[in-house]
Amino acid sequence: MWRNRKVLLVLSLALILAVAVPILAQAATGKARSQGTTERRFNLVQALGLTPEQLSQIRDLQQQNYNQTRDLRIKLMDANFELRQLRWQVNPDQAAIKAKLAEIKQIRDQLRQADRELRDKMEALLTPEQRQKLQSWREDHRKNPREAKKEFGGARGGAAPMAPGPSL
Repeated sequence: MWRNRKVLLVLSLALILAVAVPILAQAATGKARSQGTTERRFNLVQALGLTPEQLSQIRDLQQQNYNQTRDLRIKLMDANFELRQLRWQVNPDQAAIKAKLAEIKQIRDQLRQADRELRDKMEALLTPEQRQKLQSWREDHRKNPREAKKEFGGARGGAAPMAPGPSL
């Protein structure tokens, strides 16, 4: 009887270790990756050679956009939650789901429009040379989007998400 308990205890410990070790190793690897990503990130501010005045104006535009779109972003989160609630019904109301999807699309379109307007305002602050550098950078990254994700820490699989920063 004691022998069976010892065997059971050893097997239980082995199972716990078999599960815990890979989880701990993955967590350690993810942590190490996220610490190293900041050195590899592409710095658009430096690459474009933005002046302190340009940078200040861009930050002001970003703050204005953030403040102006805050209610829309909250509304989008609420609408997405409401959609999930509609779908988690015994007999989901398809008309209500369709209407909620249309509402979500409309909110997203408004946010995209606000982002386009922000981008246009920020680009208007750039010199022709800076605009050319930005256009060239965009073209390069359209050709190889995986490299762009790596530069900005957005690759899946453990890389740290990009902190809010300059975007044009």
